[in-house]
Amino acid sequence: MEDWAGRVLSKVRIEKLIGRGGMADVYVGRHTTLNRPMAVKILHSHMTVDADLRRRFRDEAQAVATLRHPNIVQVIDFDVVDDRPYIVMELLEGMPLNEYLGGLHNMGHTLPLDTVSRVVTSLTAALDYAHDRQIVHRDVKPANIILRAGGNPIKPQMPLAPDVEPVLTDFGVARIASSATRTASGTILGTPAYMSPEQVRGEAVDRRSDIYALGIILYEVLAGRLPFDPETDTPASILYKHVHEDPAGVPNVSPAIQRVVEKALAKDRDARYQQAGQLAADLKIATATKTVAKPVVPAVTAVTPSPPPETPIPSPSERRLRPSLALIAGLAFGAIVLVGGAVVGSQLVGRSLEEPTEAPFQTELAESLATEALAPTSAALAQEPTAAPVAASGPISAAIVRDSRLEAQVPGVDPPPAGNSYHSWLLGGEGIEPLHLNLEGTLDLVGGELLISYSHPEGQNLLATYTTFVVSLEDEGSVLEAPTTVIFEGSLDPMTAQLVQLADAEKGGDPVLANLRSWLPLQVAHFITHSGFVLDGIQRNDLPYLKEHSEHSLNIVEGRTGELYRDWDGNGRAVNPGDNVGVVPYLALLRAASEGGSHAEIQRGGSGEAGLEIAARAREIGEQLFDIRETVRQILEVDTVGDISAFGLDSDLEIQRELKALIDQLVIDAEAVDLAFAIDLFHSQ
Repeated sequence: MEDWAGRVLSKVRIEKLIGRGGMADVYVGRHTTLNRPMAVKILHSHMTVDADLRRRFRDEAQAVATLRHPNIVQVIDFDVVDDRPYIVMELLEGMPLNEYLGGLHNMGHTLPLDTVSRVVTSLTAALDYAHDRQIVHRDVKPANIILRAGGNPIKPQMPLAPDVEPVLTDFGVARIASSATRTASGTILGTPAYMSPEQVRGEAVDRRSDIYALGIILYEVLAGRLPFDPETDTPASILYKHVHEDPAGVPNVSPAIQRVVEKALAKDRDARYQQAGQLAADLKIATATKTVAKPVVPAVTAVTPSPPPETPIPSPSERRLRPSLALIAGLAFGAIVLVGGAVVGSQLVGRSLEEPTEAPFQTELAESLATEALAPTSAALAQEPTAAPVAASGPISAAIVRDSRLEAQVPGVDPPPAGNSYHSWLLGGEGIEPLHLNLEGTLDLVGGELLISYSHPEGQNLLATYTTFVVSLEDEGSVLEAPTTVIFEGSLDPMTAQLVQLADAEKGGDPVLANLRSWLPLQVAHFITHSGFVLDGIQRNDLPYLKEHSEHSLNIVEGRTGELYRDWDGNGRAVNPGDNVGVVPYLALLRAASEGGSHAEIQRGGSGEAGLEIAARAREIGEQLFDIRETVRQILEVDTVGDISAFGLDSDLEIQRELKALIDQLVIDAEAVDLAFAIDLFHSQ
């Protein structure tokens, strides 16, 4: 048996073997110049038996090494020596999820639902990040998830502390192994208990295969056992069941949670969640509205943090500037564990090297999230929506837009003169051809009320292109390319229009309203993670590290269009580990959509109170975000770590956790609102 202890690979002196698996041996070592502990995974020699396989290994390893996410283990280097491919990775301190679950379940315990939702949210953020970069894990399982310890060691008999983060390891090792064994007939890579039906059938895998595996983990965490148990079934039987049998229902969970599990484990990948974040968003809602309580032992749940008390939020003028970073204690160098995974240690990662390719436009959303205009300079977002005409009588109605659909009810409309008819249109900026809604929609005059309905045939976000809605009176039989005699018209609020365009551009045209309640908490989770890293940097007296993650934190809050979005640490690039829209813009969109939903409900004869209440809470949270932005900005401008304490920036840090709890509850409560954007309609002047 080969022993690599004492050898130096990529400036890492190998110290000792800490794990051995089917594809690789794992060693711990120390970087000779950085004096930093590292993990080295040395793959078995059959992975690169010829030059073509070595090329494939390098291609796959390069792709994996580009990943920068707080919930994905960081690859530092890779190479081949003595025909053995190896990968150098960060060292994580903590416990593999399979060990934690094993100890927990052996005691008859299960994780509290809020903890399950938190862990799944972090994992889905990592998966979506990699999937968006065309990298599929292929072997998602608890043994490849390390629970990174926070201030205290992780013990199965104790609940997971709020600062424990799951980190996906071996990201791409199965992909690398796949490249090395692609010519082997009948080879199926993966772990039987967590393999998707398409993997079992030997078909090509994609992001939905990883989502299936995560669904198996979710089942296991909730039920305390796997759906297809390797202790009672043979591997062949398990593989057969993945393809042909549905697992039994998860005991003691609500129907809403059961539906999430079932969708994640759909045999047909088209019927599964298409993005991991959608699973997390549905689970968050389902766990918050559960009707069946899980029986758990008090020792595991009694110390679970309770929601923050509902106390009034003071206005900015009534409260002093409060720092906004969650208190995460310094890492204790405790028991270091790794099984078949990548790492053990205390190095921290998590950044995206993506930079905005266009000049940002300024935004002033921090204190008032729906009333201040944006000044666009981005070419992609430079359309100038025309403001609605001001009429003394005020708006007579509103067009309601829900992503690709538009509906309008215009009262008090007389029949058109003989030889004329009414037509409805959507107009964009300069160079945008008007969209004639009559061609594929409906327009009817019923009892003096004009009823208009339109749905984009390709499902595009209407407001990403068009910002003005008009009704015109036209001669019948004429060739129409644009409205001529405008009777009613209105334009979307300019700021809301800019934000819809931003979200549409950054999310590749995905429906904005349909996804808004999942996008917002994901960005908040990114912010929580990186501001926690800042606190770790303060405790370690590491100024470059804390400034790096302060930049991440501020840019996540701002989004790429924010006035404070920039390269703060002077490394030549503005880094944002989020999705570039930003917490503030998402919150502004939720406020505008809640107000629009209220408007739509009032038109239907309802009170509209639910939407207005959500919008008001979104505004209050926006005021807290003003404090957060300012605090992080001040941290970025200090000269020493000591200045942070001297200025009081490291005190009163619980505001961030309060903020996260407030936003999480806001998103859950917003489920009661039929989100929409409203365009007020006026008589044309």
